[in-house]
Amino acid sequence: MWDQAEVVGLLDRDARVTVVSRNEAEAPVSDVHGRAIVEMLAPASIGEFHDAFQQALGGTEVETLLAGIADDGHTFWGRVKLMPSPEALSPVLFHMRRLPTMWGKLSERERDVVRALNETHMNAKRAAKQLKISVNTFNSHRRSICHKCVLHGVGDFWVFVQQSR
Repeated sequence: MWDQAEVVGLLDRDARVTVVSRNEAEAPVSDVHGRAIVEMLAPASIGEFHDAFQQALGGTEVETLLAGIADDGHTFWGRVKLMPSPEALSPVLFHMRRLPTMWGKLSERERDVVRALNETHMNAKRAAKQLKISVNTFNSHRRSICHKCVLHGVGDFWVFVQQSR
């Protein structure tokens, strides 16, 4: 259900949500208008958000991964893009796309494997080369991802990678 949740909105200079548009049925946090983004983030993501937010205020488009805390208390991951907004009172536009719920179970290196696959347009050999590992090591990471995320077969793995864009 949550794998397709997307949120788009505007932030003021204090990183408070001023405008938001989202898929209400799949949004992990129900009442966000007027709240500071940092109130909804996992502690480990707050520093990364502050850095990205300052860059967006400075006119740079930034993409990052952030962990948030849902209303029911569980952690969710989202790929977040922050960019300058033409609106003076809300100078930062953000777009968050929720990652599959199993994302949090992956190690940092396994996340690197998924990112490399997305960056190389699903080419395993180029992804392995980009990571400076052998194809055999790459396949070992793929098997580990499949095991942790209960993915049955290569087809499920490719769907997971696609949803993790």
